[in-house]
Amino acid sequence: MATFIVAITTLSLTSCVIDDSMEQTNTKSNQDPEGTTVINLRNDRLINRYGDYYYQGVNIRIPYSYKYVDINNIETEKESEYGFDLYMNQSNNFTISYATAIASIGAVSGLSGVNLIPSEGWSREVAVVPGNGYVVKIEWNQPLVLYYDSKNNRYDNVEYHARIYVVDYLEDTTGGIIGAVIKYQCPWTPNKK
Repeated sequence: MATFIVAITTLSLTSCVIDDSMEQTNTKSNQDPEGTTVINLRNDRLINRYGDYYYQGVNIRIPYSYKYVDINNIETEKESEYGFDLYMNQSNNFTISYATAIASIGAVSGLSGVNLIPSEGWSREVAVVPGNGYVVKIEWNQPLVLYYDSKNNRYDNVEYHARIYVVDYLEDTTGGIIGAVIKYQCPWTPNKK
């Protein structure tokens, strides 16, 4: 009888062995990249105290550094940020401000699946679709050196990117769409084609 119990115990332990290498591979392929932010983006249309309509969005910031030269010609390294606003309007479209354009790249497996910059399809407004990925292009004149008198300031025309993935819609109790759960990463350096 003792031999029978040992054999059953050994058999049951052997059948419960998990192939760790397979599990780790599957987990890593769908992992969010470092720096991923997850938010609930609402499509509420609000009214400010002046009676103007607006959408509550998210302000996405891009840090950068520049040199500041004071009146004594002393250089100091300064930190600042540039940002753009991402909204979801009542038509359930992404709209942007302070960014150049946004493009949908279609269905992807997650935020990591957004890995190339599209060559076409850029717009100021695109449909919010669960399971789809998006790229935002931000072009602006970033300060390199700022002088106290602003006479000799130097700028560089730069292009930054953000990537977005729509996880799912947010719905009210009747099933109406009131927003979306999104993941984004900004700034993001895409793979080269």
